[in-house]
Amino acid sequence: MRLPNSHPTKLAAGGGVRLPALIAWLAGTVVGLLFTASPLFTGPLAVGIFAESSLGYLLGCTVSASLYAVLGRDLLRQREVAQPVGATSQDEAVNVA
Repeated sequence: MRLPNSHPTKLAAGGGVRLPALIAWLAGTVVGLLFTASPLFTGPLAVGIFAESSLGYLLGCTVSASLYAVLGRDLLRQREVAQPVGATSQDEAVNVA
């Protein structure tokens, strides 16, 4: 399904990847792996309570969500600034993603 240019879910023009989302996902994955213990892989920080539970997944998810909230806030602020003063709809706004 192809989305129109003015649709809010349109991907960024730079290859279709949103950089804040990618950075948050990678950081969460790294943190999650550091605290995860499994038969295939054991992270260097998977000791104590992390060695016996799945708290590494929760910690990775928390890091990703927090980082994306911080990085995504700047992206939203840029979009608000880019909207012209007299714009009445999303179609008239400049898409800065």
